[in-house]
Amino acid sequence: MSKLRHTLQLLHGGGLSTRQIGAALGIFKSMVSEIASYARAAGVDWALAQTLSDEELQARTGFQDSEPCLLGCPVRSARRTVMHNP
Repeated sequence: MSKLRHTLQLLHGGGLSTRQIGAALGIFKSMVSEIASYARAAGVDWALAQTLSDEELQARTGFQDSEPCLLGCPVRSARRTVMHNP
């Protein structure tokens, strides 16, 4: 499941804060808020998101989801973002 789709699913549940969702998915809470804004502006709710492929969901929201990578990608730490070194 893409982080975009998973974020929308957790937002739909309504029981978690943006901080909790971010921690669960390994993304910043500001990214959770940004995804929510993109989806809201595009009129995409969880019911609609379930009917779309990942590519359609990205195209509809305009949010570019990236799959997790092992090297060369930012890693969230408690105080700052650091880069993996190959």
